[in-house]
Amino acid sequence: MARREREEEYRERGGRMSRQEAGRRGGRAVMEEYGPEFYRDIGRRGGRAVSEKYGPDFYRDIGHRGGERVSEEYGPEFYRDIGRRGGRARWGEEEEEEEPEEEYEDRGQRRRRY
Repeated sequence: MARREREEEYRERGGRMSRQEAGRRGGRAVMEEYGPEFYRDIGRRGGRAVSEKYGPDFYRDIGHRGGERVSEEYGPEFYRDIGRRGGRARWGEEEEEEEPEEEYEDRGQRRRRY
């Protein structure tokens, strides 16, 4: 949402801020005061805590479920394409002639192909 739209919405609510806007402003203030390293640190701490509580199998399971979901939504050609692009990027191969960007169907929405 553009700034102008947010300001208009703010005025329509009688000057009251939405929870979303309050969170956005708070997050921005924390970022300005502590910087991005602060967020990396708390993310790292949270990841360690989850790992200690649930063990490494937890991450394997959620990764597996996520991979299944992506496969259901985008199909096997999605993995073929991102694998090919990753290999070319890693080994410095030139991309073949630019293919027109295709899109994957997702519940009636169109998503860009990676």
